[in-house]
Amino acid sequence: MNKLKTLAASVLLVSGMTVNSFADSSNFAGPYIGVHASAMGAALDGQHTDGDANAVVTKGTAGVVSMTAGAEIGFSKALSDVGFVTLAVSLNPIDAEFKADDAANANDVTLTFGDVIEVSIEPSFAVTSNSAFYVKAGYSEFTVDAKGTGLDAAQSFDITGDTFGIGTKTVTDSGVYIKTEMGISSYDGFTLKNVGTDDGTAKINDIEVAYGKFMIGKIF
Repeated sequence: MNKLKTLAASVLLVSGMTVNSFADSSNFAGPYIGVHASAMGAALDGQHTDGDANAVVTKGTAGVVSMTAGAEIGFSKALSDVGFVTLAVSLNPIDAEFKADDAANANDVTLTFGDVIEVSIEPSFAVTSNSAFYVKAGYSEFTVDAKGTGLDAAQSFDITGDTFGIGTKTVTDSGVYIKTEMGISSYDGFTLKNVGTDDGTAKINDIEVAYGKFMIGKIF
């Protein structure tokens, strides 16, 4: 995370040094709507603690890669000839599952991830009349549903997290709006109860997501 923040600061410093008289942040001002495609890689760490007297602990890591498509709406306000800020809300449908498969099919558990809703702020800096760099800080949330023969009953969790990213913005004379972005999201963990025949617990410590996103839309 510190490396990402350092990279973002470096990009903004360089862009600030190269801004010329053609920069015009007002071209980005106003509301917009767009659709985006993303490639995501998610990883989570967890541990299972047996519910018997021995309380044996088993640790593991799982990961998944997913392609998604979603939508975004936002509003940008010019702060100067160079600087502007964008507030955005996006929906990222997720089609991802993690499955712990017991060989005897007695303790299977499947985690299904729900759609991600994110609210973000993007300080941005125009480098020409139609291009800009930006950094992003966002707050997002989604649901995790757990079910399977390894649980006494289905369980559901509301997960929240933070996102940090960097990217570029381009706008054409006709108002077509293009964004490219890369970033990292970190989410809270959760704990499954009554797992397995001995009613143990499974604690998910961290959920980390790295992503790349491309958006095309329209400024009004």
